[in-house]
Amino acid sequence: MQDGLNEPSVKVLKRPKQTNIDIRDVTHALARYAPEDSSHHPIPPRLGIFILLLFGLLIGAIINGSNMPVIILTLMLTAYFPLYFLAIALNVEIPVTAIDLPDTQLPRYSVVIPLFKEANMVEQITFAMRQINYPPHRIEFFYVVEESDIQTYQALQKALSDSSLNEKILVVPDGKPRTKPRACNYALAHATGDFLVIYDAEDIPHKNQLRAAASEFARRHAGQEKNLACLQAPLDIRLEKREGFFARQMTLEYLHLFKFILPALVRFNIPLPLGGSSNHFKVSVLREIYGWDSWNVTEDADIGIRMAFRGYTTAMISQPTIESPTRGFWSFIKQRTRWQKGHFQTLLVLLRKPIKLIGKVGLVGYIGLHLVILIRCLYGLGVWVFIGIFLWSMPDIFVMSHYQWQLKVIVMNWGMIFFSYFYVCYRTKRRDLFKDIFGLFFIWLLAGFITCRAISQLFWTPFVWEKTNHVPANADVDAGIQ
Repeated sequence: MQDGLNEPSVKVLKRPKQTNIDIRDVTHALARYAPEDSSHHPIPPRLGIFILLLFGLLIGAIINGSNMPVIILTLMLTAYFPLYFLAIALNVEIPVTAIDLPDTQLPRYSVVIPLFKEANMVEQITFAMRQINYPPHRIEFFYVVEESDIQTYQALQKALSDSSLNEKILVVPDGKPRTKPRACNYALAHATGDFLVIYDAEDIPHKNQLRAAASEFARRHAGQEKNLACLQAPLDIRLEKREGFFARQMTLEYLHLFKFILPALVRFNIPLPLGGSSNHFKVSVLREIYGWDSWNVTEDADIGIRMAFRGYTTAMISQPTIESPTRGFWSFIKQRTRWQKGHFQTLLVLLRKPIKLIGKVGLVGYIGLHLVILIRCLYGLGVWVFIGIFLWSMPDIFVMSHYQWQLKVIVMNWGMIFFSYFYVCYRTKRRDLFKDIFGLFFIWLLAGFITCRAISQLFWTPFVWEKTNHVPANADVDAGIQ
């Protein structure tokens, strides 16, 4: 196995004007040609010095008994309040996406399905892809597997043996890092479509989702929104009977994210940290920004930010993709550790060129973007610190005037967060999740442990992808593609 940027040249693709494409250009183009935008590039010395200086000042302030760290903590824990308040006051939601583009005007589409050790999911994902309502001569499917994943490859060969669609298996040459974005980059090199969408093994997209995306792109471009580069479809988790605590919490989390937070970010022109699948991209833009960062373990958030760097925007469509939830304590921990680690990687890249990003998205967009990513990274630790300060200061905290306003502000903010969850559950007619909202207290405490685990991995195993295992959905969930 070769390591990363030292991978040898491999004949992986032939085009009329270019043959013998270097595998490094295919899977590591960003790290090679725009290293300052890649998580593989070391932290610049000035950024490292700034971070160390900032932490030193905070520790010094704590030792000297300053209130400044508590004020900063309070502001961090309440930073979502304005966004939530405005989203509720303005009743922000995803408008229904009209499908009005005739077949003769539909663009070519490349559908990429990266799979790793997902042989048990092949039957479901191939069935779901074949239900997509799109002209067969304008769509291609790429099932992308790792060279070492023989079982998934064999399962795909069997499933596609009688296919009449343009479905292909792409085998990614073995190499490092073994990540989803590296596989996506390999598929991008083979794509011939005008647009490209990513689906995961457990996804069951709405059958008209591609038509909706194509129609929305056409409308926006006709309205002179030429800088629209990506459309995000909402991910909707459908619970089976007697699901456990963590499956229900993930359902609640996705509902809040895709039906409340992301529509609010779109409404207020704040760049989106994309979801992990159902992202519809303009292929020309993907190639312009060198595709995905193979070294970032949350490639979705990263690529949304890098598109914003280039002045591109993201919007949403209403046609959803059904997913199955993560089940079990350890699966929940590993998945969110990877998410947190990737958000830290994205944040470190963001901090390298602040002036350039402000020039593209504006000061409000820049601050909003940092708050979304930073708070998702550190909220759990912030709750731990707040509880620690609260317990350390008892019983004097209720008579210490310099703490009382912080306590009131945080309690008010937590009230807003809980209200926002009730609000989105009520609006989307998911009242069955009302009782699960109170589980957020435990999830916040658990998030502190996840953050510590993510930070440790950031130093010791930054590019390791902790895989989430999936199981096929039942027939009731399969029916959701209609």
